[in-house]
This record gives sequence, C-alpha cells and structure tokens, in this order.
Amino acid sequence: MFSAFTMTTEMYDYLYGSLLYVVDALYIITFIVAILNYNKYRQTPLKYLPVLLLLTIVFEFFGKYLAQVMPGHANNSVVYNSYHILAFCFYYIIIRNYISNVVFKKWINIFLVLFLLTSVLNPFYEDFLKRSQIIAYVVGSIFLILSIFFFYLDVLKNKTTYIIRYEPLFWISTGLLLFHVGYIPIKVIRVIYDDLRINDEMFWMMAICQLILIICMYVCYNIGFIWARKS
Repeated sequence: MFSAFTMTTEMYDYLYGSLLYVVDALYIITFIVAILNYNKYRQTPLKYLPVLLLLTIVFEFFGKYLAQVMPGHANNSVVYNSYHILAFCFYYIIIRNYISNVVFKKWINIFLVLFLLTSVLNPFYEDFLKRSQIIAYVVGSIFLILSIFFFYLDVLKNKTTYIIRYEPLFWISTGLLLFHVGYIPIKVIRVIYDDLRINDEMFWMMAICQLILIICMYVCYNIGFIWARKS
C-alpha cells in the first residue's frame, strides 16, 4: 500500500512539473504573440493588454522565486494578492470600454467598486501578506464572469457570428470564462485543504486541474491574437 501511494505521488509530481513548464512557456509565448500581432488591436481597449501579460510574467516568476529560493523566509501570497487586484480591475475596464450597452457599463462600474471595497475589507479577515484573499478573489471572479456574459450579449447583438470569431476580446473572454468557472471551486477547496488537511491526492488533482485551466485560457488568448483582424 505504501509503495503504491509513493509511486502515485511521484507520478503526480512528474505530471505537475511537466504542466508547469508548459504554463511558464505559454506565459512568454503569449506575450510574444501579443506583441507580434499588436497592430491588429492597438486601436482597441486591448491596447494595454501586453503590459498586463508582461506583468503576469514578472509577478509569476517573482512569486515562484520567493516560494522556491527563500522557503521559510518569505511568503508569496502578497505577490499574488496584489496581482489579482490589478488583473481583475484591468479586465473589468477593458470589457466596460469595449461594450456599447450603457446599462451593462454601469453594472461593470458597480462590480469594479464592489470588488475594490471587498479587497480593502478582506485583509481584516485574512492577512494580506500571508494568506490568499479568498473572499476578494471569489467576488472578483463572479463579477468578471458576469461582465463576460454582458460582453457576449452586447457583441452578439451588434455583430454577426462570422465577425465575432475575429474579435480578440471574444477569445480572451472565453479563456477567462473557462478558467474562472473552473477555478472558483478549486480556490475554495484549497483553502479548506490548508485548514483541514485534505489527503495529498486531492491536493495534486486540484493543482493539476489549475494548470490545465491556465493552459486552456492562454491557448484562447493566442487564438484571439492570431485570428484577429486589424481594427
């Protein structure tokens, strides 16, 4: 029994490590593809997206540096907590500026304010420097999902299906939607894992699912950049 468990853990570790390399490569590839296709969307609200993609690489690798090079001396939660606030606000603003429906725009503004308020209040419940801000993250994800649905409704009303496929924000929104719908339960369960110590197999499965979701999201990003037509 012990031997089988050890072997299974090693397999999980190998699969996770392999997927992690793919994810790290995708971060860089996506940034390069975004730059190479920049002329296609530089006149749209997506014009600052390469900056966020670059910051994603910086935050991600810095967070890993703290976790791996300085174990026990630094906590990378503050890095990811800060990045999530930045990223959520960025995507809310992009979607708001893209859609034309005034009512949808007002709702996204409300989402933005409520998310920022939640982000300010969450540290009173969970240490911003040492703990993942689960409440703010889940609230931000739910509001982002709703914003994406607003985008879908707006773009489907104003454009044909043929044109939508060439809209980079359609693919980016689809990637975000797939990731956040899948990751919300993982995020919540991982907090329970930290508190209650769920078995290791569950932890590995969630970690691998998270990486697969990230891969799906960034594949959608790349499709959007490559298929985009110059605006």
